[in-house]
Amino acid sequence: MIQYKLTPTEQERATTIRTNLTRSKLTTLDLANHFGTSRALVQDALRGRFNNDTTNSWFTKYEEYLLNVLGVRYIQPYFNDLD
Repeated sequence: MIQYKLTPTEQERATTIRTNLTRSKLTTLDLANHFGTSRALVQDALRGRFNNDTTNSWFTKYEEYLLNVLGVRYIQPYFNDLD
């Protein structure tokens, strides 16, 4: 499998997803079970093992799910410090 490098924006999204998982007391296994995938696929997406389109697709799904779980307690990615 080709190893892709996460862009700064993708890295920020991955960090935010991990933070929101912690806040919701969910694990990557819970996320995998919800989407009917494996824990390895979730972890690989968060590490940047997929191309940009696939990574973006999974991140969007994870973010939407966590937004629904956390509601107003959801932390948004902060992109102003990337430049």
